[in-house]
Amino acid sequence: MARRYIQENFEARDWLAVVVRNRETGETVQRITTAEQIASHDFQAWLRHKNAHGSDIYLSLNTLREHARGRTKGDLNDVRHLYLDLDEEGQRKLARIYEDAAVPHPNYEHAKRHGWWPEDRMNPISKVRQGGERLTTPIRLNLEELHQLIYDVLQQRERTMVLFDFAGGLRRSELMGSKWEDIDFVQRIFTPRRSVMKMRVGKLKTKGSADPVPLDDSVIEELLRWRAETPYAADDDYVFASPKMKGKQPYWMSRIMQHFIRPAAARRHCNQGLAHLAPQLYDAVAPER
Repeated sequence: MARRYIQENFEARDWLAVVVRNRETGETVQRITTAEQIASHDFQAWLRHKNAHGSDIYLSLNTLREHARGRTKGDLNDVRHLYLDLDEEGQRKLARIYEDAAVPHPNYEHAKRHGWWPEDRMNPISKVRQGGERLTTPIRLNLEELHQLIYDVLQQRERTMVLFDFAGGLRRSELMGSKWEDIDFVQRIFTPRRSVMKMRVGKLKTKGSADPVPLDDSVIEELLRWRAETPYAADDDYVFASPKMKGKQPYWMSRIMQHFIRPAAARRHCNQGLAHLAPQLYDAVAPER
């Protein structure tokens, strides 16, 4: 995070939030303090250390109240940016907004003309850079290695997670939110009904996410084996309930990936996530059907 960007776009006494999130573990750290403190040498050194060890750095664009403890609406001091979350008919709704003469075009020059942005401050977007190249090249497993990984190396819990996620095309939040009552073992259908994001139960992302998903016989068999093994097998239990939380919460999928699936894949000369595994899983599972 550039010290110059903070110094040029915020007053020293502005209170801001910095969020540090590790890409591998999902561990998240939040610090709320003044722009002066964030721009200090020690704070910048800490951020560089975190970034070098796999963490992404996020800075709030709206200033917060002095000594705020969170980033809720009640904590905001000065609203400088608004965000739109349009899950349904997004393009049509955006077109309607742009066509409305009462809505100003959200660009930097327009904001300067209307006095919404100080003349002596730089355009923040000019400091945003994102590389398009891969940091690492995923290594592909051949069919035999992938088959061995799924059926010989992974334990029942991890194997069920991988196959269930692939077969249903589920988002991580939908996988975490799945309960046994959502699976019809007779009709071999899974119906997503909720999502779990950062251990908060919420609605599914889109209306189409609630469509029933047919499950293959081999996936049903793996789910039944896991249900016979897990201590949380009641209809209203999470499919992947965490014993540490006494079944009240599901496992953190990122931690399962980090501590179990990825190390197992690495032993098979593979260091990639589920997204990279998915194109190969179909061929690997097919012989088992």
